[in-house]
Amino acid sequence: MDAGVSANGLSATARDAGVHLLCLPPTGVSMSLEFERSACAAIVQCLPDAVLLVDGDLRVALANRAAAALFRLNPDRLPGVPVASLVTQPDFEDWLRDFGSRGTKVMEASLPGRGRGRTPLTVRITAVPIALAMRRRGATTARRRDYRLVVVKDISDTAVLEAQLVDSEKQGAMGQLAAGILHEVRNPMSSMGSNLSFVRDRLPESIEPAVAQALDVSLEYLDQMRQLLGTLSGFPRRAAPRYEIADLQDLIRRAVAFVAREAERRKIQLTAAFAPGPITCEMDARMIKQVLLNLLRNAMEAMPNGGRLDLRTSFRPPDPHSPAVVLIEIADSGVGIVESDLRRVFRPLFTTKPRGAGLGLSFCRQAVEEHGGEIHLMSRGRDRGTVALVSLPIRQPIND
Repeated sequence: MDAGVSANGLSATARDAGVHLLCLPPTGVSMSLEFERSACAAIVQCLPDAVLLVDGDLRVALANRAAAALFRLNPDRLPGVPVASLVTQPDFEDWLRDFGSRGTKVMEASLPGRGRGRTPLTVRITAVPIALAMRRRGATTARRRDYRLVVVKDISDTAVLEAQLVDSEKQGAMGQLAAGILHEVRNPMSSMGSNLSFVRDRLPESIEPAVAQALDVSLEYLDQMRQLLGTLSGFPRRAAPRYEIADLQDLIRRAVAFVAREAERRKIQLTAAFAPGPITCEMDARMIKQVLLNLLRNAMEAMPNGGRLDLRTSFRPPDPHSPAVVLIEIADSGVGIVESDLRRVFRPLFTTKPRGAGLGLSFCRQAVEEHGGEIHLMSRGRDRGTVALVSLPIRQPIND
């Protein structure tokens, strides 16, 4: 393997061996080796993007401070590290090794995220093959070595903006489609609901409870269909939340009770632990209840063979930098979410379910953010489950 290169020039190993490493200058340009080396090192260190010089064995020979910060490694630990351990994109090594007749290659990749939620970073990687000359002290000729200059730029913010634009376009299209469907099916659905209510109200008292229950369930599903179509037709122009003071913990208890029978049928152990006392919030109770039901059902559907579903609430008092919030944590022991999907799960029409519509989590994010809250999904790993964390402020800000 070639001698490693530090930001200040050659490594101690290279210097002791009397080895000089230099960029081949353009034709007609003459400069001293020390000046060239110092200038190159200074320029690379000042660049805001991560820069790596990768040798023929695809190991890091040189890295700037931005690269050390991006990959969260000590700058002194980067030289000699296999580049595949930094960028774990499939076939990245093959992509970096084979340039063919191309002079520059560009790709997008994901890197592990940082902080709460650990949302993966989106980066753009640009690679250029360069020729370096290695010459021993006193030698009159230099030996050519092939390297790769790799520039890694964090484009997460740009990717988020592009995704939001795509989301907005999808939501507009969904709204138009749903409005057309609602216009066509509103009258038939209303007629079906009226007929079912007419039959239920005229059932004799001696009728089997199962028959009455079937009618009630059918009416409930019709009402859910109307609400779903109404929600879709409101994308993205849905009415603003209608805030009221209500006990959030009581609302959560009712949501848990609503799905308890389904959890039992799916052989899921459902537990709920609540913060002490009532917690009154300023919220749109209908919207928040729908968020809770979506998250609970998503968690149950991630456990087709049964499992454990734990819900927990906690209260975070206000401090000088943030208002008082309620934290709602919903953890399941299901299949989990692969890291590459964590960024996309909140996009409209994106789903990992065979029969999913890709609308539930998109609605959840929009509803929570309209309340001034946050929602994050954290995967525990393959087949180890997922945690959904929702934070909601106790009071809505006063708009002047």
